[in-house]
Amino acid sequence: MLAGLGAALILTGCPVPTADGAPQSPSAVRPVPVRGADFRVEYALERDVFNAVNARRLERRLLPLEWDDRLANAARLHTRYLAESNKLSHQGRGGSRLKDRIAGLSWTAAGENLARNKNYPDPVARAVQDWVASPTHARNLYSDIYSRTGVGVIRTPDGFFYFTQVFTQPSMP
Repeated sequence: MLAGLGAALILTGCPVPTADGAPQSPSAVRPVPVRGADFRVEYALERDVFNAVNARRLERRLLPLEWDDRLANAARLHTRYLAESNKLSHQGRGGSRLKDRIAGLSWTAAGENLARNKNYPDPVARAVQDWVASPTHARNLYSDIYSRTGVGVIRTPDGFFYFTQVFTQPSMP
């Protein structure tokens, strides 16, 4: 973990091996509203993370990742848990791991990057910059194995931004 001086910053990143799951129809997917008086889903910032990560990938001549609403929903729910529990962990509600949170999807490889920060003028740029600077996070971000992603960003009333980015390579039918 990293800690910034004058502002809070925490990161964690971890690739997940493999799993099998039943495919889910993309047409049935609707964004999960993560409600609560104390938390705000930052949909625009989620897209900003997506665009910033793809810009970094393009700089390295990698294909851009495709947005996946199902992965974004899984990311939002995990981000909500992190904000509620005031921590950063790949272990989620009830001890779940990433493979559990995306078990309903069909994938051959998956990874997850997490970040939390506060008091930065551009929290998205800071999270992405620090992922790029971290070998474990950069491995997920720049992997040519992954083709899809979803992002969840939540802002808490005390000004913390929590980020979860999920990466997958879908199984072939």
